[in-house]
Amino acid sequence: MDVLFHVHNVVVVHHSFCGMTSISPDLVIGHFHDHHHAEIAGKFDHDSLAIMDFEESIKYDLKLLRASPAVPKHVKLYGFFYEINSGDLIEVARDIPA
Repeated sequence: MDVLFHVHNVVVVHHSFCGMTSISPDLVIGHFHDHHHAEIAGKFDHDSLAIMDFEESIKYDLKLLRASPAVPKHVKLYGFFYEINSGDLIEVARDIPA
């Protein structure tokens, strides 16, 4: 993203009424196993496989991005929650390098 487009900011937005809030991590693991005959339980952080708490999920996503070698250290990361009913876009977290 940085090489081609010189990205300086990345924004992660989660939204209300997300389908990932209606399932559990165990359901995702079981479904994947049933359909792909592969075990993913040990490959991912269990609680990251579904959204149990929007704020924690957004913060987790920013932490994953910051730790990724594909995201240059100078890129500013922002996490927002979009409340569909009200149209509000609420800043939840930010990771801005010094």
